[in-house]
Amino acid sequence: MHQKLTVKEFHNFSQGKLQALEAFISSQALESFVIVAQINQLNDSRQRAKEKKQNVLYQLLLQDGPHQLKARASIKVIPDNIGDGIVVRAICQCQPVLNMHDCLVTEANIVKIEPASPEEGLYVDQTSILLKSLTYVHQPFPKKNYPKVCLIYSNSSSAQVHQDFLHGLHYQINYIELIEKKISFSNVAELSQTISEAKADILVIIRGGGDTKALESFDHPDVIRALASSATFRITGIGHSSDRNLINLFADYAAITPTDAGSYLKKMLYQKFIQHKKEKENEELILSLQQQLQTEKEQAQDLTTKLDHLQSTLTQIDRRLEQVAQPDNSSQKRLIIQCTLCSTLLILVLLFLQNNYL
Repeated sequence: MHQKLTVKEFHNFSQGKLQALEAFISSQALESFVIVAQINQLNDSRQRAKEKKQNVLYQLLLQDGPHQLKARASIKVIPDNIGDGIVVRAICQCQPVLNMHDCLVTEANIVKIEPASPEEGLYVDQTSILLKSLTYVHQPFPKKNYPKVCLIYSNSSSAQVHQDFLHGLHYQINYIELIEKKISFSNVAELSQTISEAKADILVIIRGGGDTKALESFDHPDVIRALASSATFRITGIGHSSDRNLINLFADYAAITPTDAGSYLKKMLYQKFIQHKKEKENEELILSLQQQLQTEKEQAQDLTTKLDHLQSTLTQIDRRLEQVAQPDNSSQKRLIIQCTLCSTLLILVLLFLQNNYL
């Protein structure tokens, strides 16, 4: 015979079973583990606990690179000097618990936590911490003629890498000031310092392909930080097309090979030359138009002066005709007619000269 329950009664019964199970598990001796990882979502969890007046912090994350572990902890367990992104040393117990939604789940229950020592932190993948702490600012390609290019490449590599870059750059090498820096890429301090101290308009880093360990310097925090802080236009051409390194995230152009790096620089230099040529042509055209406009203004002013002079001459002729004009005098009439014809002829000649020679 089945017992008849309402939905509410069944819910209460289920909760009682879960709580009894949790109490039983809590009463058992649990094995503790020490986990060194980066803690995240702590600030949000603290805010939610404050708003809901809870004593437990839920949905914490212990992260080590791409791997993460969900965790919970009592508010009293985590000190105030620990926040998101801190690498911690946490003592955890793994046990089934009721989460904030009253569901039975398996989480790491943090019973003690403190900042990890520097030595312990070295074993934690802190890539996300590094990337979040850096600010990438894109640098425009320099407009100056004959820009200074600092080329960094390995002193242990064959000459082929260097030649591959120069082959890609081709004839544009004649339009730059090239400074070459041959260093040991396995020496992180030397690589970082060379990047930081590069005095150039364009910084180029090239290296041939290799295994993951051979390219790990280009994932080192100091090297990435140095390139991210550089105010030059940055080009990287590291490894082969299949190689991926964090340093490429902070390059203004990440070439797939050293040859591609040289080809890209050649293209950008040529585009800059064409742009500079067009700008110069436009400047010359504007200057020519300004000079032409000034000449036409001067010609217009000269024509106005001549017309004013002609008008003055005609006015004087009219006044002279009025003075010599006498009624019923045929000789004077003939003189008037002759003067009028001469004046008209003079006007026509001046107009002809104005239209054809001025």
